[in-house]
Amino acid sequence: MISLHEIRRRGVHVLLISSFLSATLLAQSSEVSLRGQVTDQSGAVVPGIPVGLIGPGGAVREATTEGSEGRYVFRDLPAGTYTLRVHVKGFADVEKPGVVIVRGQPQLVDVRLVVVMEQQEVTVKAEEAPSVSVSSGNNASAVTLQGADLEALSDDPTDLQADLAVGRSL
Repeated sequence: MISLHEIRRRGVHVLLISSFLSATLLAQSSEVSLRGQVTDQSGAVVPGIPVGLIGPGGAVREATTEGSEGRYVFRDLPAGTYTLRVHVKGFADVEKPGVVIVRGQPQLVDVRLVVVMEQQEVTVKAEEAPSVSVSSGNNASAVTLQGADLEALSDDPTDLQADLAVGRSL
């Protein structure tokens, strides 16, 4: 037969173990309030980007898209209306206001990013172009052919080259 002392001792053990297990289960059971997936305009997932959530009173929370599925999760959000924001270089900023969170009703908000071209400005300054002088004083070594001298040159390119190479006086 079991003594009263033994029953009490076992009862205390059962009570302690059940208290410990229920506290552990409560700590592990965080409730998903908001989740979603971030993709680009082609439907490809975009992992590793920050997703911001602005809550009532301006409180800001942040999650990061994880894994190869580009998913984000916000847990244990207080009830209220939130704004979801995603800002990634190379994509247009996304802001989704009016995300209503109700305890026990997880929301799904997927985000599709659109690629944007970055604006670049290039300024070209014109510098003064080099000038060529046509005055005879600046071209002392140049030979000027005029009138009959020009007409005496051959029309055939090979003969013309030979005439000019010999440096014949016209």
